Amino acid sequence: MIQHLTHALPHGISLSCRVSGDVGRPVLMFLHGFPEAAFVWDELLTFFAQPEHGGYRCVAPNLRGYADSAAPAEVSAYRAKHLVADLDALVTALTGSADQPLDLLVAPLLAEFDRFGPGEQVASFFDVGTRQRRQPPPQRQQQQKQ
Repeated sequence: MIQHLTHALPHGISLSCRVSGDVGRPVLMFLHGFPEAAFVWDELLTFFAQPEHGGYRCVAPNLRGYADSAAPAEVSAYRAKHLVADLDALVTALTGSADQPLDLLVAPLLAEFDRFGPGEQVASFFDVGTRQRRQPPPQRQQQQKQ
């Protein structure tokens, strides 16, 4: 089941969020891209909240200017540093501590590649903030030492 919650952040911004899973469970955060909103993650929110799929607390915030989240009038309020500050404050609110990391952050990453036709975009996903740091493959470790 998807819940709709609004988090009032300490710096005066509120973010509406779509949430699934129990409070106190490890947090997975899903970020939307332009021009979508948090609803694009609904299927994954409910999937990963199920005990048989990890039982996570899944959160998809609507970023500034989307849905019922705060929408400052100044264009400069949408710079990356402000969006990152929003996410940092939201993570602290969700985990209860500035030192507690997310288990996973998922966001669409669009890039244009020369091998595709003009204007075609390829979507991929990245994750950050996993609790256990993975070692790079051996060939990358050797390259890093050089």
